Amino acid sequence: MEIDLDSIGLGLSYFNDKSIFKVFSTRNKLKLRLYENQETEFFKEYSMIVKNNVFSLCLKGNYEGYYYTYIIEDKYEVTDPYSYFSSKNSIRSFIGDIKKTDIEDFRKHKKPLIKKDEIIIYEMHIKDYTFNENSGIFNRGKFLGLTEDNTKYNNFSTGLDHLKELGINCVHLMPIYDFISVDEDNSKDFDTDNYNWGYDPELYNSVEGSYSTSSIDPYSRIIELKKLIKKFHEAGIKVILDVVYNHTFKSLESNLNLLAPNYYYRLFEGKFSNGSGCGNEINSENFFARKLILDSLSYWQKEYMVDGFRFDLMGLIDKETMLQAKKILQEFDPDVILYGEPWTGGCTVLDQNNMSNILNISGNDIGFFNDSFRDAIKGNLDDNISGFISGKFELKNKIECGIAGSIFYDEKRWGNFINPKESINYFNSHDNLIISDRLRLNIKDEKIIEKTSILAFNIIMTSQGIPFFVAGNEFLRDKKNCKNSYNASTDVNAIDWSYKEKYYNHYLKYKKMIEFRKRFIKFFTLDKSEIKDNLKFLESGNSGVIIYKINLDNSQLTIVHNARSEAYFLKNINKSKVVYDGYNNPYIIDHNNLEVKAYESVCVLNE
Repeated sequence: MEIDLDSIGLGLSYFNDKSIFKVFSTRNKLKLRLYENQETEFFKEYSMIVKNNVFSLCLKGNYEGYYYTYIIEDKYEVTDPYSYFSSKNSIRSFIGDIKKTDIEDFRKHKKPLIKKDEIIIYEMHIKDYTFNENSGIFNRGKFLGLTEDNTKYNNFSTGLDHLKELGINCVHLMPIYDFISVDEDNSKDFDTDNYNWGYDPELYNSVEGSYSTSSIDPYSRIIELKKLIKKFHEAGIKVILDVVYNHTFKSLESNLNLLAPNYYYRLFEGKFSNGSGCGNEINSENFFARKLILDSLSYWQKEYMVDGFRFDLMGLIDKETMLQAKKILQEFDPDVILYGEPWTGGCTVLDQNNMSNILNISGNDIGFFNDSFRDAIKGNLDDNISGFISGKFELKNKIECGIAGSIFYDEKRWGNFINPKESINYFNSHDNLIISDRLRLNIKDEKIIEKTSILAFNIIMTSQGIPFFVAGNEFLRDKKNCKNSYNASTDVNAIDWSYKEKYYNHYLKYKKMIEFRKRFIKFFTLDKSEIKDNLKFLESGNSGVIIYKINLDNSQLTIVHNARSEAYFLKNINKSKVVYDGYNNPYIIDHNNLEVKAYESVCVLNE
């Protein structure tokens, strides 16, 4: 039967009796080069036919297990930009049967039924979380390390058990697609300097091999990632992938640029525009660049059953591409979670009106990191300018604005969010100083650092919008004061699980607050009109104390955040129930005044 190549998508389409290859290129001539394995220098070459700048080839026979590249005009050798499988260190693409990567019941397993406005996002890096020997994890630094049960440091749970015990319901995995800034050779697994966050894309559709127990086996990394995803889903935890479609690690010599010079990247005066700060930026407006992004997102969603995506430097992706992505992804999964950074990493030629940011695409069910709220809470990123929790009380209105979902609440508390559920509320991410190191710039007393870290968490957890925090915040993880640990060693980045024991009371307060938010979630998922009608700020008489009430369904929740160095007394609350104070189980107040200790929060319920 003759193959209709026009009906076949780009990349490799594998069948038992044939393999079809399609790639976009503006060059005059392409060949397919075929290798029997990933080490050999012996190969066969096949000429490709071209139609409308799409080169294609159908090879009859079963070529599973072979490796391939494209030869451009007999000068350049590149991998397939659509590679679903790759060799160690992304040297060659691989011909594989993706159906063989489905572990038992993977297609049948149930994804967690959690409303997307009820998620609590926990950002983690595979290696950070599993690398330390004191994690008790056998498969250190690997996907499989997060599938292990009963891992402990002394008698304290670690790994997946820690996540279940903590109570989060959504994990944001930092890049797990194929990136080029670490050596995937398994002999380098425990080299402390063989480390990177992974914002250095090479193959958008392939899985990073350094997180596999066998980087030489192209199937292994896919199977092991699917085991992780299934295990998380079974634990009631959604999985979000961090995606970096705004740039590639290579520029002139990238497979994209060699296949189609000056097509995939934006240019400024004949040179690469550098809005990413990484040397280039993807020209997402161009048809095949946009298609690559949309096809890639759809592939990850369908093949790996992930629950959503976090877009790095989302401001560099044109708004039409983002809105098309939302449409395609929501058609497959109406509950898909989408959010990103609404900024760029430098000057860009992309028109401001075409950026995917708060001004241009608000109200489309795509979330945005709320950096204004972040800075009001803790202060500027890496300098010693204080935030509200460390004594800059003139920021009180900005904190209250964030608590109200950063909408236009009133003349004193106004933000630019149309939909409060699009606000990703956070005080730190993987970028810049982690909260413990940041607070040490302003505060010298370690006990106060502990208290203000908890206060920051309490603020985002009792705000309208989606809370987001970083692995290890719950037990005051530090990074040795490193402001940008993207390529620092594991000595800096790996989580020290002894901190869970050292700061166990700190951890328990995070855990209790998570339990509280889940129990009273209806109070924190209001829409814009409900916020204005039902959330009221009260005058505390002190700029360092925030008090607000939320009325809903004949119940009233009163929340107090005290950032002062002395206690605050909440009055006229006899017979109310304290439902969170960080210490006790819920209890009825049998007196008229309630003490809110310094740097602490209290939540009181009246029914």
